[in-house]
Amino acid sequence: MLKPSDLPDVPYPGQWRLARVDMANWGTFSGYQSLPVDRRGLLLTGASGSGKSTILDAVSTVLTPPSHLHLNAAANSGNQRDKERSISNYVRGVWGRRSGAAGELAHAYLRPKQATWSGVMLRYEDGFPYGELEGSERRRHEPVNLLGIFFQKSNTVGREGLKKFYAVVRGDCALHDFAAYGMNEADMSKFNKDFKETGRAWRDHASFEAHLCGVLRISSPKTLILLHKTQAAKDIGSLDDLFRKYMLDTPRTLELADAAVEQFQELSQAHEGVVDQRRQMECLEPLLVHDETHAQALAAEVEARGLLDALNPFADETAVELLEQQLEKRARRADALVQDVASAKAEQSFAKQAHDSAMALLSKRGGVALDTAHMQVDERNRQLLYVQKNRDSLKQDLATSDGVALPATREEFEALKRQLSAKAQEARSWLDGNEDEKVSRFGRVGELRERRTDISEELRHLRRQRSNIPSKLHAIRTSIAHQLGLSLADLPFVGELIDVNPNEAAWQPAIERLLGGRARTMLVERRHAEAINEFLETRHLGERFEYDAVPDRVSVPGVALHEKSLVRKVTVANVPNHESFALWVNKLLRERFNYVCVDTPADMERHPKALTRGGQTKSGEHHVKDDRRNIADRSRWVLGSTNDQKIERFEGDLAECERLLTAARAETNDITAKELRLQAICRLDESLRSKPWDDYDEAQAKGECERAEAFYRELEQSDEFREAEALRAKAEARLEAANEAVQKALVAQQANEEKLKDIEDQIHDLEQRAKRGRDEGSPLSAETKGQLTKLFEETEQGFRSSVSSVYQTANRVQRALDERAGKAVRAQQNARRKAELVLQQYKMKWPAQAADLSGRFEDRIAYLDRYRQIKASGLPEYEHKFLEVLNSFSQDQITVIASEIRNAFREVRERLEPVNRSLLLSEYRSGVHLQIEVKENRGPRVDEFLADLKEITKGSWSEDDLASAERRYERTAAVMKRLGSSETADRTWRMACLNTPDHMKFIAREVTEDGSELKAHDSDGGLSGGQRQKLVFFCLAAALRYQLADEDQPIPSYGTIILDEAFNNSDRFFAEDALAIFGAFGFHMVLATPGKLLQTAEDHIGSIVVVTCEDEKRSRLSPVVFENDALAAEGRESR
Repeated sequence: MLKPSDLPDVPYPGQWRLARVDMANWGTFSGYQSLPVDRRGLLLTGASGSGKSTILDAVSTVLTPPSHLHLNAAANSGNQRDKERSISNYVRGVWGRRSGAAGELAHAYLRPKQATWSGVMLRYEDGFPYGELEGSERRRHEPVNLLGIFFQKSNTVGREGLKKFYAVVRGDCALHDFAAYGMNEADMSKFNKDFKETGRAWRDHASFEAHLCGVLRISSPKTLILLHKTQAAKDIGSLDDLFRKYMLDTPRTLELADAAVEQFQELSQAHEGVVDQRRQMECLEPLLVHDETHAQALAAEVEARGLLDALNPFADETAVELLEQQLEKRARRADALVQDVASAKAEQSFAKQAHDSAMALLSKRGGVALDTAHMQVDERNRQLLYVQKNRDSLKQDLATSDGVALPATREEFEALKRQLSAKAQEARSWLDGNEDEKVSRFGRVGELRERRTDISEELRHLRRQRSNIPSKLHAIRTSIAHQLGLSLADLPFVGELIDVNPNEAAWQPAIERLLGGRARTMLVERRHAEAINEFLETRHLGERFEYDAVPDRVSVPGVALHEKSLVRKVTVANVPNHESFALWVNKLLRERFNYVCVDTPADMERHPKALTRGGQTKSGEHHVKDDRRNIADRSRWVLGSTNDQKIERFEGDLAECERLLTAARAETNDITAKELRLQAICRLDESLRSKPWDDYDEAQAKGECERAEAFYRELEQSDEFREAEALRAKAEARLEAANEAVQKALVAQQANEEKLKDIEDQIHDLEQRAKRGRDEGSPLSAETKGQLTKLFEETEQGFRSSVSSVYQTANRVQRALDERAGKAVRAQQNARRKAELVLQQYKMKWPAQAADLSGRFEDRIAYLDRYRQIKASGLPEYEHKFLEVLNSFSQDQITVIASEIRNAFREVRERLEPVNRSLLLSEYRSGVHLQIEVKENRGPRVDEFLADLKEITKGSWSEDDLASAERRYERTAAVMKRLGSSETADRTWRMACLNTPDHMKFIAREVTEDGSELKAHDSDGGLSGGQRQKLVFFCLAAALRYQLADEDQPIPSYGTIILDEAFNNSDRFFAEDALAIFGAFGFHMVLATPGKLLQTAEDHIGSIVVVTCEDEKRSRLSPVVFENDALAAEGRESR
């Protein structure tokens, strides 16, 4: 049996070292390529991009667990994946990028479309001459071949088209021996049948790596990961970097946190379900109030209208009761009046007899002559009064005629008549000739008065609100808003949303004229269109009215706008809660009013649509100039969100109108005064023309009156006559009194009879009306009568005092009930509007739940059913599910995370013990060894995180109280949200808290043989760059030896260490030291580096291979022959 000591020329016999790398169709290496690896070491060199990393990636692809595989790791600092490199890309032979037909960049392949295979074989030898051995000894030392066989289906370039297997085969073989299996879609089944005596293949890498570790005496698959990390370890800056990034495993805390976050998602979803149900309830809860308010208002309206229906019958019944009482009183009064008439007639008979006797006596004593004289006196007195009245009237008429006096004689009277006749002729000529002018002047006053009223009304309208929209259109809008229960802000006009930019004010007249009626168009949400149509259909507006029914979603077209476009000269205002209105106006402007505002008319023909400052428009071939109104008349303007300028214009118009009206009135007053004077002359002329002077001769009338009175006094002086006259006067007075009493009694009797008849007629009419009412409906209930009685008494306490009072009170009660019904209707409309807002909000936020429902008030019952369903079962079920999930949520994972963080320091300290034992096997320098110590260095963020975890896990998770459960959930959610967040700040915090290697600081101590400390080094400084790197690589070598060697053995059982881009940034002295360290620890070095370190590495390797890539597509291997090897080869040939 051979022993290692029997092989003095073989470096470390018994140690497994990489002896050859075979590749087939791998990357830019086409066909078969074989790379021998000298047992003393290998240096791969070549220019960047030649293919060095491609070879090392081939080795890594076979050895490294896929979840930790980083291709081209050195170029990516060993901790990122190169997205450009993948096994599929290596199989296809990606060599660069090219521009595609559309200009995009795409990979360029050596083996682009056809099905192809690739293979990598790593041959390991332990240095023993197995060919000279036999039996079990031979099998123990036979080469170990590790295979990776890959097949890419045609027309595929990704993992979905890749098939592969990994295998371990003992003995002599080459990669081309396995080509058939690769080309047959990586046929592992046939491979295992054919090589069942010498090898085994697996689809999954985990089984493969476990087997190869056993064969190559590698402690565990974790060591393969460390070897892969070491391959990219070109810039290990400090001890902390070494242990954190390369030596320590990825902490379980990251995986545990991911698992906890994933499990928490179910709890989060359960809680979101609770929150969603609550939000639905909160959204729908106001609907209960609005529905109740609507129901109460509807009941109030129904009650008010019921009382209104009963009002007239109740008033009639009450009136009948009063009339029946009056009828009874009148009947009793009629009996008394019959007796009064009889008594009065008896007295009248007696008085007439006495009067007849007195008249006979008076006649006997000269009474007839006296009566005639008395009549003559009365006649002359009446004539005097007539003459005096005529003279007073004539005096007043003559007062209007300048220089004309009241006539005193017949001659003056006749002269006056002739003078008046001439003036009357002139007056009639003037009156007839100026009738048209009078009509014109008075018509002008009426026009100005009407104009003033219109301007005043418009001013009052403008001062009450900020809009420029005319008052008649505003009144129509107000009526619609009242009918629909909307606010005026819900019904803007287009013009109210458009402001001309201040710096474009010169264009406002033209823009006003162009927009015209469209600016006077009202906007309303489309859902209200049906109600508005019904409203408009039943009313005569007396005005042209237009409105646009705006849909919920409005898309503004992307129209190209000229720099002088009208659209650029205006600004469209937003309407709160109606975003679609502004979009609609913008759409309208772009589609219909995208006119270019040109400086001169000559420029109009250069544009499809053009507008001048004078108001000319051009649309295609159609040209318009509309000057029916002055373009600068601000009273016609409607654009803008403020109306200050329009108010100022109307105030000026009102002042001018007042001035013109005052002047016009003065003119008409003058005409009226002159007309009245001339008409008076004409009337006086006509009056005097037919009258004699006797009608105006006051002196003559007075003389005749005096003579008549003197004759009467002369007859009256007789004694017998005076006695008879006294008897006559007494009898006449008695008769007059009796006649008056009879007349009064008869009148009273007649009035009473008429009143009786009137009362009876009223009762009959009311009873007939009541009968018709009973035929049409049910009689009044006691409750209704009681309600109406109370209303009547509250309105007028003494309403039963008379029938008229009953009906006057009924009218007042009717107005009150009308107001009550109207208030109830408005309350219904308000409740309906608020309810529809709730429905629309719910439908917008939960469209799926309301998919079959509209946002109209009529569907509220379905929404209320939804609310009650959520309250009764939906929310409780979600709360129950939330509690179940909360109770099933494993707090163990959170506890383990905290434990892992807290125990990490102890575990690392324990893991360093064998590393330190390994360090004691090799001197750092003469008589000095290194020992590594770890210090805990968590920091405040980690401590706060641990405190949060402790707070979360404190107490029992089996919370029966929902509020307590939600508080615990919120605390947990705050942590889980950050742990699962993709935000940069949260990711940084997550790594700071969970990446336990960062919680530690490493110190290297130099100790003597007796354990005395000479120096201590940490990552913060104290060493030069070269010293620090020597320290780090010495520790790395010791750690690798610990992983790859048996306990307390100075030489590892597996020796190959690969370093990519080794020492690129180091000087030759450090590189020399580092290679020496690895050599002293018994490692077999495979280096990939540019040519600058060839001389440095020459003493530490056995061969050099140059990698070239001739056309940037195909790589080649070229061995470099050492001089000593060449001489040895020549000697062998001579022998």
